[in-house]
Amino acid sequence: PACPALSMLVKAKAAGGEGAAGARDARLPVTIISGFLGSGKTTLLKHLLENTEDVKMALIVNDMAELNIDAALVRRKGAELSRMEGEDGKMVELDNGCICCSLKPNMVKEISRFAKERKFDYIVIESSGICEPMPIAEVFYEEQDGTETKDMTAQDAINVLGDMAKLDTMVTVVDVTRFAEYMNSLKTLIEHYGKRVIQDSQEGHRSIAELLVDQVEFANVILINKTDIAKVEEVAEVKAIVKALNPNAIQIETSFSKVESKSVIATNSFDLEKLRLGAGWAEAMRRNEKSEDDNHQVHGQQKQPQHQHEHGHGHGHGHGHAHERDQKHKHRDHYGITSFIYHRRRPFHPERLKKMLDKKEGIKGSLRSKGFCWIASRHSISVEWNMAGKVCGLESGGKWFAEDAEFKEELKSEPDLLEKILADFEEPWGDRRIELVVIGIDMDQKAIETSLDACLVTDEEMKCGPKAWKALKDEFPEFEEVEDDELPVLSQP
Repeated sequence: PACPALSMLVKAKAAGGEGAAGARDARLPVTIISGFLGSGKTTLLKHLLENTEDVKMALIVNDMAELNIDAALVRRKGAELSRMEGEDGKMVELDNGCICCSLKPNMVKEISRFAKERKFDYIVIESSGICEPMPIAEVFYEEQDGTETKDMTAQDAINVLGDMAKLDTMVTVVDVTRFAEYMNSLKTLIEHYGKRVIQDSQEGHRSIAELLVDQVEFANVILINKTDIAKVEEVAEVKAIVKALNPNAIQIETSFSKVESKSVIATNSFDLEKLRLGAGWAEAMRRNEKSEDDNHQVHGQQKQPQHQHEHGHGHGHGHGHAHERDQKHKHRDHYGITSFIYHRRRPFHPERLKKMLDKKEGIKGSLRSKGFCWIASRHSISVEWNMAGKVCGLESGGKWFAEDAEFKEELKSEPDLLEKILADFEEPWGDRRIELVVIGIDMDQKAIETSLDACLVTDEEMKCGPKAWKALKDEFPEFEEVEDDELPVLSQP
């Protein structure tokens, strides 16, 4: 049934919200809906239209289907329920294309236009089925210069967007009946959807599993949809996996995407930093660091500071001691989902690592692994490791601090931060190390560690040093250079 009280809730939160300066927050709230094609995003949009008749919503849809059938359905439903607004531009259909990759200028302009018109209480954006949600969210947090011109460019619109609209909720819709299929798929997005749907771009070559994990990890609310046609055990296992990937998201079981509107509208729950740092792998890293701190105290040793930083220099990942030891603290639930951290203070051999990853068998029992590593032939940079399902992506994480002879002088005015960074140093290699969080079901930790250890340089190779390592066979592609201010913060104090 429709919920008149929701209108009061939306307006009350808008009127009573506090802005950055403590004043009334008059920005237009936004919900972004992510999920694969066919997961139930458009069904959710139609459900919201039917059940929020007292809330004036502007809908922005970006469907990737060749004929934009989903967008047409939404448009018809909107015209039926709110014909005046529908004819007046309530529905905005973006051109075919992925808004997460290009941040479509018309999307940004439309949000700004809706906010300026002040005709609507709320904006709902349906992102494309191949879209990673984080880049869409981040556009609301771009640097703002407070200016606006009549003929606004895309960048001008981005610069003022954060002053006019605010992200309220990030929703991901998951098709419970296909979750396991997607997690185990080796297909890229282009292979799955076809070139007629997805252009042959860099994003199109990402794996299905990677996109699914991205959408699950970056959400406040996750709808576990199509439970009416799934087995009870299947639903329970998917919920457990989703919980492991995103421990803080609210999960709601749905059929036909039917959910109380107040669960996805006007929740006032979005927090960019919490979402960036709240994934299961990041929490596992922090648990490990806490365990290390507790062990230091138990044995009467001086407690080491937690090793994270948010400085814009060097690699942006969190730091933790990486001694070559077994991780004793596995975290298990009753579905057999566990996590552990693989630490090593020696590099991977590029050829052996490449052979393992090229098999695309993943890490047996693993659903997700994330962190950073040291590759011998690329001694100067940390390498970000991002494995979802059976497919692993590697990219530059920036230079190790040990590569910068001047960083101590640069951080002289920040002694606490400098102390945390130096706590990660271990001679003779400085802060170079491998640190991976591994999450999976019924994993054999020892077997996984043995498999990864087989990819490390041997004792004899270790003695040869960096000059010799440069000659090792390395068939990994060249990584794009990462600017300091682009580096991700993957952990927090």
